[in-house]
Amino acid sequence: AALGLIVSAQNGEKIEDLPFLKYVKDTLIGFPTLATQVIKHVNQKNREQKECLIQSPILIDDEHYENGVDALKRQFINPPIFSTGLIQLMAPAGQGKSILLDMVSYALAKDYTGENPLLLNIDLLGRYVGSIEDAIAGALNNVYYFPMSQREIMYAIKNRWIVLALDGFDELISRVGTKDAFLKLTSLIDQLDGCGYLLISARESFFESQEIKISSQAYLMPQLGTYEKKNCVIMAWQHEQRKHFISKYVDVNHLNFNSDDICSDIEKIFDNDEELLKNPFFLTKIIEWYFEDHEKVLKIDSSLDSFARIQRVIEKYIEREAMKKWLDRDGNQISTIDDHRNV
Repeated sequence: AALGLIVSAQNGEKIEDLPFLKYVKDTLIGFPTLATQVIKHVNQKNREQKECLIQSPILIDDEHYENGVDALKRQFINPPIFSTGLIQLMAPAGQGKSILLDMVSYALAKDYTGENPLLLNIDLLGRYVGSIEDAIAGALNNVYYFPMSQREIMYAIKNRWIVLALDGFDELISRVGTKDAFLKLTSLIDQLDGCGYLLISARESFFESQEIKISSQAYLMPQLGTYEKKNCVIMAWQHEQRKHFISKYVDVNHLNFNSDDICSDIEKIFDNDEELLKNPFFLTKIIEWYFEDHEKVLKIDSSLDSFARIQRVIEKYIEREAMKKWLDRDGNQISTIDDHRNV
């Protein structure tokens, strides 16, 4: 906006008293349209569970936040000064990394006025991509239907119009190797030259591995500008999150059940398997199992031993990996459910 005001004409209408960068962003590039496309994408992607989504608590550099969406929004709205911000978002499989990013991108897009950035979530999970640039271009063209050049994207990130999230950075490493992946990230940070905000997400075990720590120190060394790294950890769900989620599930599905009673039932049945209840994905499958017949009655067989109960829930996880996560560029399964089960 410090570049001054512009007086121009478009479609025969006079445009005046409009800050130059705002004119470029909202009129020439069309960021309000991109915000609409982000909302459409998130709604479509989460249409089966959108009404049941709840906030997960997170830690950002050991500081606890009960509302993960609001906490990340504040980070993106208040970026580091004279450094590129880099958040490493981590959690175990099924703990809700992708869901959290979708909720943040939806919240920023829904409230878009031009003052705050949009979160552009680039899904690397189960997709074959050879570079970060390919992933960005593919998402813009095929997911958000909003083509932008690489130069425009970098300009938008530098000006804090866009926060770029690379969801599934560990998947990129599995395809191009540790060294190349971190060098590509370094190149991205170099292009930002001490500006903007980036986020990479991966499973917690990925960031904790010694190989990744060593490779990050060796190869994540930008030559231009500096970056400020923060670790963001999604916390396991406790009783309050479970109760809130079950209450939403009951309301959305118009079930004539007391959500507190359901929560107590499930916690009692899985009293020796509490780790499953701390994971949103597994908890969702357990609840679906709870109501799996047409009459929505209790179907968990108390005669099943602990191993059998866990095995049934794990099968749902395997189906998710095979049918929703590990897909090729056309959306087809890369390997069968049996292959995943064997692994």
